[in-house]
Amino acid sequence: FYAGMATPVVPFPPKAFGKKDLPGWNELHVNYQRNLAEAKKLLAAAGFANGVDLGPLSYPEGAVATENATLFYAQQLKEAGITVKPVKIDRNTYLERRNAGMWDGMMNITQPNPGVADQVWAEIIHSDVPNNYWGIKEADVDKIIEKLRDTIEPNDRKSLFEQLLKLEQENVYRIYTIHTSSLNAF
Repeated sequence: FYAGMATPVVPFPPKAFGKKDLPGWNELHVNYQRNLAEAKKLLAAAGFANGVDLGPLSYPEGAVATENATLFYAQQLKEAGITVKPVKIDRNTYLERRNAGMWDGMMNITQPNPGVADQVWAEIIHSDVPNNYWGIKEADVDKIIEKLRDTIEPNDRKSLFEQLLKLEQENVYRIYTIHTSSLNAF
């Protein structure tokens, strides 16, 4: 399925919760399972029965794995009827645009941890932070993050992270595709 170009990922880091093996697609939360028939049906219902062109899918130069992943995403999207044009850009320009949340089309964001696995990733999805470049503005998410700021006990923190992950899985705030990368649209 991945032709050696990617590693399957779940919308959370499984090892953070004691899971030693990555699950297969059929074990993912229903919102993250690959289902081309359903994707095409949803596109048609949205008025795109003949597909849709989302324009550029930008990625930074310099990392072969990121380039391969971007080409892989383009192929996967094409199979669902969604066209994107992979565009390699200067890394400094990429970072400047990513951090400012200013983008034309979509971008491949390389990140160290998919999902909400630690305080840093929790903080950047809070409504009030300037680097919330996903634009997540959810009161329930903010309340949990604010509780995390004052919670020290590991089991309580784990429970709060699990609540955040449940919200992320149910609402698909970000699309996780392979480990270390995700697609974001602005």
